[in-house]
Amino acid sequence: MVTTTHRLFKSTLSIAAFLPLGLSFCAQAEQHQHAHEHGIAEMNLVVADGNILVEFQSPAYNVFGFEHKPHDETQVQKMHQQVHAIKTGALLQPSLAAQCQFELAAMHNPFATENPAHGDEHKKYTERHEHEQHDDHDAEHSSQHKNIHFEYAYHCQKPEQLQHLDASALFKAWPQLHKVRVQQIIGNQQSASELTQSKTLLPIQ
Repeated sequence: MVTTTHRLFKSTLSIAAFLPLGLSFCAQAEQHQHAHEHGIAEMNLVVADGNILVEFQSPAYNVFGFEHKPHDETQVQKMHQQVHAIKTGALLQPSLAAQCQFELAAMHNPFATENPAHGDEHKKYTERHEHEQHDDHDAEHSSQHKNIHFEYAYHCQKPEQLQHLDASALFKAWPQLHKVRVQQIIGNQQSASELTQSKTLLPIQ
């Protein structure tokens, strides 16, 4: 069964594939470790035929305030809170008048396998933590750079009303984030811009 998200991605990426900008972080992530900068994130944006595709990558530090497996309950809760905000699409908001339907297309959390669930799993996590402290410390030094990656798809019922993408909630939720470098394709036009804590609206025209 073909989901709405798959249809949106097929429609949007079929256009992006013929344009000069390479949009996939996944294929280039390991080749661009030097781009890992605390306080800075990268966003790719494609807008075409009433569809919006957002691909976002950020150092985990910008999101959680740390780049290691959660050490205590406070960090566990912080991670859950931020992951929930990403999954619900609360961080980026297209123009309300455009009536855009949001779907989370993909997400990569480098600590997902370490996320304690509720109940017994959480208890097991807590019980084994003391025995893993020294191992965790060594592991952190061997692999410190961790990135969060997510992809959003939107279908806008009134694309003619699409004026901007509002990232104010993103900067509010991630106080460690200072700048987002944006590569965008709108229709057949390619451009680059930046979002900052004082400039949170990305024009879409």
